[in-house]
Amino acid sequence: MTDYMLFRGPGFTMETPTDWLVQSSPAYQAMFIAPRFNPQLTSRSNLLVSIRGVENGLAAVSVAEEARLTQQKEYPEYQILDAVDYSENGANGYKRRYSWRPADTGMVVVQTQAFFVAGQGLFTLTATRPTTDPDEVDGVIDHMIDSFAFSIT
Repeated sequence: MTDYMLFRGPGFTMETPTDWLVQSSPAYQAMFIAPRFNPQLTSRSNLLVSIRGVENGLAAVSVAEEARLTQQKEYPEYQILDAVDYSENGANGYKRRYSWRPADTGMVVVQTQAFFVAGQGLFTLTATRPTTDPDEVDGVIDHMIDSFAFSIT
């Protein structure tokens, strides 16, 4: 059972596991890093939140489509595992889970990427899970992304 806390970032909130490390830098708003599941590996499951300005009226599904086209070209063994279009429920968001094999490690990774647009802000959440980490991490990542909400600051 994972315990969660409410994380407050610039313009958003999200429930995050209490045992995940939180970092930030000028390159991204926040990165949440899972505990090490395999002591022999340096890579760990993580979720990165980045924000950038965009023009009004941008649809998250369009951003997701552009990302998919790029990923299919650049990611070896790219395979879409599932996708959710949040616009079907009135939100400007899209989430996709996919796998691929980075050439530098040769180990398959599972990534979940979500795009949310509010006004002139594009919030991109990108989670990476090495396939050596437990599949249950995907449920934690989904919980984090599904709890994402815009906040008024």
